[in-house]
Amino acid sequence: SNIGTSPESPFKTMNHALERIYSDSLNINTIHLESGIYSPSTNGEVFPIQWSNYVNLSGNGEDDTILDADSTGSVMEFRYVTESLIENITISNGYSSSGGGIHCSNSNPSLVNVTITGNTSSSGGGIYCSSYSSPSLMNVTITGNSASIQGGGIYCSSYSSPSLMNVT
Repeated sequence: SNIGTSPESPFKTMNHALERIYSDSLNINTIHLESGIYSPSTNGEVFPIQWSNYVNLSGNGEDDTILDADSTGSVMEFRYVTESLIENITISNGYSSSGGGIHCSNSNPSLVNVTITGNTSSSGGGIYCSSYSSPSLMNVTITGNSASIQGGGIYCSSYSSPSLMNVT
């Protein structure tokens, strides 16, 4: 029931914030997350989070702001997202057939200061890039993810080519 326009009156979930805001190339918005664990068991977050174009996500730091899917689905999905910055968060405990942590399809999000850990999938445990996806990763740690078929950390197919800078 909060209006979401101030830290004193935040929206409860990222999904609710994505439903309420309007963004386009001239009106780019940022969802700011306080320190904490955002999961089905802590705040009722529903995964996967279907990300929107021209919306950024900014946490308080990788050790402080955690998106934890509790193995209920992939953590984040980007479909036809060309402009989006995800920064200062940890993405964890996602589970999906493709892209346990992040699934990109025809998308080019930018990830800066992000940890992707503890995610599971058949392909792309940490990140799955399909169909012309070229995300930009800077200062990203991908660790402790697993895939039963291919790409425990990152798996790319169909003309995908991520840009990696200072990625472990």
